[in-house]
Amino acid sequence: MRSHLRDYSDLVSTFDDAYGHAVSVLRLFRNGYSYPQIGCVVGPLTSDGPEQVEENRRVLVELAGVLGSMFSFPVCTMQDLFSVATLRRLKDKGHTSRHYTEFASEILKSGYITDVFMAPRWEKSKSARAEHDTAEKFRLKIHYIEYE
Repeated sequence: MRSHLRDYSDLVSTFDDAYGHAVSVLRLFRNGYSYPQIGCVVGPLTSDGPEQVEENRRVLVELAGVLGSMFSFPVCTMQDLFSVATLRRLKDKGHTSRHYTEFASEILKSGYITDVFMAPRWEKSKSARAEHDTAEKFRLKIHYIEYE
């Protein structure tokens, strides 16, 4: 699933584009490939400062890979949807972290994500806290990852 999400990431020019692509991939895996569950890793990305974004991104992507091999259902992260170049392009067009947070919450509300994995230090991230609140509100299963 993660490669399906990444295939389109460099073509994304708006969050609407990304949402349409993400939902089509999630729908394919949920309905077409009959996965009853799909997970999403949530955690800090920018909250440690710009110098840590690449490392935080790497950790989230790696964690999604590990969890995907541990569970019998696919696990992704929002980072699978956005290459670094795409995020820069969206920022250059005036999109802010608020837009990203709204996008992530809409993906969680889509009905395709069933499980949310909260990465270590998620509480430090405003976006991750908002995604956690969305997961709670929509009664998604929340898993708290406890390693450093």
